[in-house]
Amino acid sequence: MLDYARATGNGALAQLVTIKARGFYENDIDYPVRYEPSGNDFFSAGLNEADLMRRVLSGKEFGKWLDGLFPGLKDGEMGNLRKPVRICRISATARSIPSAHPRANPCARSSSAKGRGEVQPAGSGPA
Repeated sequence: MLDYARATGNGALAQLVTIKARGFYENDIDYPVRYEPSGNDFFSAGLNEADLMRRVLSGKEFGKWLDGLFPGLKDGEMGNLRKPVRICRISATARSIPSAHPRANPCARSSSAKGRGEVQPAGSGPA
Protein backbone atom coordinates (compact mmCIF):
# COMPACT_ATOMS: atom_id res chain seq x y z
CA MET A 1 0.00 0.00 0.00
CA LEU A 2 2.85 2.36 0.75
CA ASP A 3 4.37 1.88 -2.69
CA TYR A 4 0.96 2.49 -4.28
CA ALA A 5 0.39 5.64 -2.21
CA ARG A 6 3.77 7.05 -3.17
CA ALA A 7 3.43 6.10 -6.84
CA THR A 8 0.04 7.79 -7.12
CA GLY A 9 0.97 10.83 -5.07
CA ASN A 10 -1.52 10.00 -2.33
CA GLY A 11 0.32 11.66 0.54
CA ALA A 12 -2.48 11.12 3.05
CA LEU A 13 -2.45 7.35 2.47
CA ALA A 14 1.36 7.22 2.55
CA GLN A 15 1.36 9.11 5.85
CA LEU A 16 -1.30 6.80 7.32
CA VAL A 17 0.55 3.64 6.29
CA THR A 18 3.81 5.04 7.67
CA ILE A 19 2.20 5.92 11.01
CA LYS A 20 0.54 2.51 11.27
CA ALA A 21 3.72 0.64 10.27
CA ARG A 22 5.69 2.45 12.96
CA GLY A 23 2.97 1.76 15.50
CA PHE A 24 2.74 -1.92 14.66
CA TYR A 25 6.41 -2.77 14.09
CA GLU A 26 8.86 -0.10 15.26
CA ASN A 27 9.36 -1.68 18.69
CA ASP A 28 9.63 -5.28 17.50
CA ILE A 29 12.77 -7.09 18.64
CA ASP A 30 14.21 -10.60 18.52
CA TYR A 31 12.05 -12.08 15.77
CA PRO A 32 11.73 -15.89 16.28
CA VAL A 33 13.55 -17.01 13.13
CA ARG A 34 13.34 -20.61 14.35
CA TYR A 35 9.64 -20.59 13.38
CA GLU A 36 10.38 -19.99 9.71
CA PRO A 37 9.46 -21.30 7.32
CA SER A 38 6.43 -22.79 9.05
CA GLY A 39 5.31 -24.86 6.08
CA ASN A 40 1.99 -22.98 6.09
CA ASP A 41 3.34 -19.69 4.81
CA PHE A 42 4.76 -18.93 1.41
CA PHE A 43 6.19 -15.57 2.45
CA SER A 44 8.19 -14.90 5.60
CA ALA A 45 6.31 -12.64 8.00
CA GLY A 46 9.62 -11.38 9.40
CA LEU A 47 11.12 -10.59 6.01
CA ASN A 48 7.90 -8.89 4.88
CA GLU A 49 7.95 -6.77 8.03
CA ALA A 50 11.56 -5.81 7.36
CA ASP A 51 10.72 -4.99 3.74
CA LEU A 52 7.98 -2.60 4.85
CA MET A 53 10.10 -0.97 7.53
CA ARG A 54 12.98 -0.31 5.11
CA ARG A 55 10.53 1.92 3.26
CA VAL A 56 9.33 3.66 6.43
CA LEU A 57 12.54 4.29 8.36
CA SER A 58 15.61 6.28 7.38
CA GLY A 59 18.71 4.25 6.51
CA LYS A 60 20.27 4.81 9.93
CA GLU A 61 17.02 4.05 11.77
CA PHE A 62 16.46 0.94 9.67
CA GLY A 63 19.94 -0.45 10.37
CA LYS A 64 19.42 -0.10 14.11
CA TRP A 65 15.90 -1.50 13.90
CA LEU A 66 17.02 -4.49 11.80
CA ASP A 67 19.79 -5.31 14.29
CA GLY A 68 17.09 -5.50 16.97
CA LEU A 69 14.65 -7.52 14.90
CA PHE A 70 17.23 -10.05 13.70
CA PRO A 71 19.99 -9.91 16.32
CA GLY A 72 21.75 -12.94 14.82
CA LEU A 73 22.03 -11.31 11.41
CA LYS A 74 25.40 -9.71 12.22
CA ASP A 75 26.81 -13.18 12.94
CA GLY A 76 25.08 -14.89 10.03
CA GLU A 77 22.63 -16.67 12.34
CA MET A 78 19.31 -16.48 10.54
CA GLY A 79 17.81 -19.87 11.35
CA ASN A 80 15.63 -21.14 8.56
CA LEU A 81 15.09 -17.71 7.00
CA ARG A 82 17.82 -18.50 4.51
CA LYS A 83 16.06 -21.68 3.36
CA PRO A 84 13.59 -21.10 0.53
CA VAL A 85 10.09 -22.54 0.75
CA ARG A 86 9.38 -25.02 -2.03
CA ILE A 87 5.96 -25.61 -3.51
CA CYS A 88 5.94 -29.31 -4.13
CA ARG A 89 2.30 -30.34 -4.33
CA ILE A 90 -0.70 -28.62 -5.88
CA SER A 91 -3.20 -31.43 -6.49
CA ALA A 92 -5.71 -30.08 -3.93
CA THR A 93 -5.89 -26.84 -5.91
CA ALA A 94 -6.10 -28.70 -9.21
CA ARG A 95 -8.95 -30.88 -7.92
CA SER A 96 -10.95 -27.81 -6.86
CA ILE A 97 -10.97 -26.28 -10.37
CA PRO A 98 -14.03 -27.29 -12.43
CA SER A 99 -13.03 -29.40 -15.42
CA ALA A 100 -14.59 -26.88 -17.84
CA HIS A 101 -12.40 -24.04 -16.53
CA PRO A 102 -9.59 -23.01 -18.93
CA ARG A 103 -6.99 -23.51 -16.18
CA ALA A 104 -8.14 -27.00 -15.18
CA ASN A 105 -5.97 -28.98 -17.61
CA PRO A 106 -2.65 -27.14 -16.99
CA CYS A 107 -3.15 -27.36 -13.21
CA ALA A 108 -3.96 -31.05 -13.38
CA ARG A 109 -0.85 -31.70 -15.49
CA SER A 110 1.29 -29.67 -13.10
CA SER A 111 -0.20 -31.43 -10.11
CA SER A 112 0.51 -34.91 -11.40
CA ALA A 113 4.00 -33.90 -12.50
CA LYS A 114 5.00 -32.10 -9.31
CA GLY A 115 3.40 -33.98 -6.44
CA ARG A 116 0.45 -33.71 -4.10
CA GLY A 117 -0.22 -30.05 -3.09
CA GLU A 118 1.51 -28.62 -0.03
CA VAL A 119 4.12 -26.08 0.89
CA GLN A 120 7.27 -27.44 2.51
CA PRO A 121 10.59 -25.94 3.51
CA ALA A 122 13.22 -26.73 0.90
CA GLY A 123 15.08 -29.90 1.71
CA SER A 124 12.32 -31.26 3.96
CA GLY A 125 10.79 -33.76 1.56
CA PRO A 126 10.52 -35.04 -1.97
CA ALA A 127 10.53 -32.56 -4.84
